Amino acid sequence: MNEIDRSPARTSAGIAVLASGFAIAVVSSPTTTIVGGIGVLFLLLGVVRGWRRAVTWGAFVVFLGVVYAGLQNAAAEELLLATAGTVIAWDVGEQSINVGHQLGRSARTARGELVHAASSTVIGVITVGLGFVVYTLATGGQPLTALVILLAAAIALVTAVRD
Repeated sequence: MNEIDRSPARTSAGIAVLASGFAIAVVSSPTTTIVGGIGVLFLLLGVVRGWRRAVTWGAFVVFLGVVYAGLQNAAAEELLLATAGTVIAWDVGEQSINVGHQLGRSARTARGELVHAASSTVIGVITVGLGFVVYTLATGGQPLTALVILLAAAIALVTAVRD
């Protein structure tokens, strides 16, 4: 009898790693690159081995790099894009594990995985646009640190809703 390979789906795994790399590239600084790079490695380990905690921790560490960039006065646009990339990486990484677990690695799932990733990206782009409009209209002399705290709150909300 053939055993089904329940490893994470490759398409989503690759997209998740690319999205996390995008997140740290957008706010590139030496410290952000080091911290974010560690997060990307954890996320990569998670999507290769099927470890959800590694995917979650990897995305969290990438996000810590984004927060650090915000504390170093990175541009609001960069922070919003990097945060969206981090959330997309986490979501699609989790999806790769789900697809592999439910259907197996050999199932033809690339189309569904791409649709899921595209949907997450569209939602991320809309959120970035709305976040930037709110930031532009409501800055009123607020420091950029306020945006970083807002981004952290958004991540906490997404995590709470997802669980």
